[in-house]
Amino acid sequence: MSKYKKLFVGLGNPGQKYAHTHHNIGRMVVDKWAETAKVEWKAEHGIYWVAEIRHRGELVLLCKPDTYMNNSGEAVKKIMAKHQIGVSDVIAVVDEYNFDIGKIHLKFGGSDGGHNGIASIIAHLNDDGFGRLRCGIGKNFKPGEMIDYVLSEFKSEDQEMVDKMIDKAILALKHSITFPNSRACSDVNSEKIWKDDKIIKNRNVKKITVYAASSSKIEPYFFDAAKRLGKILADNHITCVYGGGKLGLMGALADSILENEGKIIGIIPEFLNTIELGHTGLTYLHVVDSMHTRKTKLVEETDAVIALPGGVGTLEELLEIITWKQLGFFIKPIVILNINGYYDPLLAMLDKIIAERFLRPKHSDMWQVAKNPEEVLDLIENAPKWDVEAIKFAQV
Repeated sequence: MSKYKKLFVGLGNPGQKYAHTHHNIGRMVVDKWAETAKVEWKAEHGIYWVAEIRHRGELVLLCKPDTYMNNSGEAVKKIMAKHQIGVSDVIAVVDEYNFDIGKIHLKFGGSDGGHNGIASIIAHLNDDGFGRLRCGIGKNFKPGEMIDYVLSEFKSEDQEMVDKMIDKAILALKHSITFPNSRACSDVNSEKIWKDDKIIKNRNVKKITVYAASSSKIEPYFFDAAKRLGKILADNHITCVYGGGKLGLMGALADSILENEGKIIGIIPEFLNTIELGHTGLTYLHVVDSMHTRKTKLVEETDAVIALPGGVGTLEELLEIITWKQLGFFIKPIVILNINGYYDPLLAMLDKIIAERFLRPKHSDMWQVAKNPEEVLDLIENAPKWDVEAIKFAQV
């Protein structure tokens, strides 16, 4: 059984001469994904290049055959054999002149459609069950001029649309990692994955601090929530500040943000970084002298705080920032992400504290509670304004 969930093959011709031609859109897609994920290509067998990508906890393999298009199947067959990858887990990214620039289409099985790269793969595998992600390059050529057209470069006026198509293709490949082939095809071809995406608002929130667990022995749904939160922050161009760790929900959050091309800053004490708990792939990792300094820097110039589920360290951070808010040292929104009811006992305790008059009822405005990551940003933007001076004189 392969350790890779999927194999994505970007078809094209090797060499700088062909790098930006219509026929090389498949290579452009995998190159862009590898570049944004900051992973390196490695040569194998002398006829293809590979790069490992981790997306939402799943390991996938990108491939660029170093053969010419007409012999793409030789490289695909070798890489599948070496890494024990099944035919239904392969998607070849190719150009399609019957589609306008910008259109993409995903299909598994069937004929080669007149594409020499697909024909070569079918011939070498003796199987047509792999996927084809076809990317439109337009049909702006006269009869007999097809070869010249596909081997020519995109026009400058088309480049913006080409860039958007590449981004759409990467999103389609990511979607195929998460869902079965039939569902992925349906969602891509109906454009559901773009229609269903929530509109990215021009939000006032630019930086958010997230408290999270470092434990790796917790239930999968906690990791899923951390990854979804990371994608939401990245999609909304919000810089995340967190404790700098590579394990547990910390690591899942950071990896998700990086995979979705977001920015994340880690703040970690030197003693934790020394024992190799720091995440080395962050936008920036700030090593500080103590836990106290870390907690202070985590909330410097932040627009809000989110608490994912966590252990005593996360609880201590959450209760301390609530205390700071009560005293007026911190007045920004605080959201408790109550995944699967994890924080129910703490919320019940806070209610009891108010009921026993250790806090005023108005103090419950200091925090908001989200059941899932998708609620978080709206809660932050609609949080009650905190006026500590007015609270001091409020009636119990």
